[in-house]
Amino acid sequence: MNNILNYYNGWPNNGPYINCLNKIELLLNKYLINFPKISNKFTVLFDIDDTLLYTYKGEIINNKSKYLLPIKQICNILKLCNKLKYKIIIITARPKESHEWSIKNLKKYN
Repeated sequence: MNNILNYYNGWPNNGPYINCLNKIELLLNKYLINFPKISNKFTVLFDIDDTLLYTYKGEIINNKSKYLLPIKQICNILKLCNKLKYKIIIITARPKESHEWSIKNLKKYN
């Protein structure tokens, strides 16, 4: 249990978990940029919760809305995929009632 707590120590700004995300971002960035361009029909999938957005901490805006914090490293990969003109599909298991809020939350961080 202590290993897990130590892994997330410093989150969401620093620590072992953030270091791991930074390494993942670097590796994926190099991989995607150097991926053979045999076709322009690539598709990537991203989930929302704990992939693009942290579900644990958020910021409260106007005492009403809670916006979840972005996982910057994964969002940067999504932006790179967009720049490389990959088709991007965002999936979620969130209920239909949260669709509008989910879109607003994603748009807040581009």
